[in-house]
Amino acid sequence: FERIKRTEWQQDWEALYTPLEASLDNQPQNETYFSSFTKTFGRCFTRMLIIFKNEVAAGWLSVTEYEELGTYLAQKASDPAYLQSWIATFRERADEIMPLVQLSPEEFLNIFPEFRVKYPAFGPYVVATKMAFDFLPPNKQTVASKLEDARKYSEKFYFYSGTLLNQVVRLVASRTNYPEDLIRQLTTEELQIYIDSNKLPSKSELESRATIVAIYLQNGKRYLLSESQISSVQKYWRKDVRKDELHGITAYPGKVIGRVRIIHDYRNSFLRKGEILVTGMTDPNFLPIIQKASAVVADNGGMLSHAAIAAREMKKPCVVGTKFATQIFKDGDMVEVDAGKGVVRKI
Repeated sequence: FERIKRTEWQQDWEALYTPLEASLDNQPQNETYFSSFTKTFGRCFTRMLIIFKNEVAAGWLSVTEYEELGTYLAQKASDPAYLQSWIATFRERADEIMPLVQLSPEEFLNIFPEFRVKYPAFGPYVVATKMAFDFLPPNKQTVASKLEDARKYSEKFYFYSGTLLNQVVRLVASRTNYPEDLIRQLTTEELQIYIDSNKLPSKSELESRATIVAIYLQNGKRYLLSESQISSVQKYWRKDVRKDELHGITAYPGKVIGRVRIIHDYRNSFLRKGEILVTGMTDPNFLPIIQKASAVVADNGGMLSHAAIAAREMKKPCVVGTKFATQIFKDGDMVEVDAGKGVVRKI
């Protein structure tokens, strides 16, 4: 617990992920950030923290490991022959898995074993491509352009997969008389057991998981953190953070003053035109919201995160990688986004 508390963490992603969706990246022997990453790129992370709160999940990685791996991947991407193979294989993996998440939920359950095999071959490329991009030196613009094109090519996967998994949850709930909220607590292994034998964990077991706040993964082992433990960790993280100003990465320059609108869940969300979107991370479902916003501020992400790409295409001032914007600012706060300097300050 003390090691978790004192580690400097980098938020890698945030989404409306349930344990079912989050466990896609952490199947036994096929973890996207661990064994599968090593098989694909020769190195991997040794630890990860996943926090679940109010139907939103966030994945955190060690800053030290993130920087070491990012530098390593940028060096590999700078080799023209390696980059050509990287991009070609990434596209092949996307082409293989994309049709699987555009099936009906009934069809998807039938091919779920195939999906579980193909996803670990795809996931590491998504993670590594955005990391390599962020650590490239300024004189590698051609490499950066190729990595960005590859990342965009795969972007719709998460839109399709999120929609499909919601449909799968509804289907399994209708067949089992389990509430949808409990089906979302399944792991991928348990969904496979249901497909094979029509068996599910007890309702009481799944209900108990709704109180799980965090999962810590280290060297192949998993640990559960209580709500009080993760609260203590987050409080420790923020002890030196200013309450009126945050710094991040400039994704698109510009200066805007406006009121904050914090949105984690794009469903039934509301943002007035001209407000500043403050969020953990965006995906294609956020595009109508980004179009109305005067600027975008995200807790996590780098230059190849969805928020950064969308903001550049729409020419919206954008600062990503602030870590704590959704925790420090509140709806209605008046802030200045100086994206040129990567600064967001309350005024």
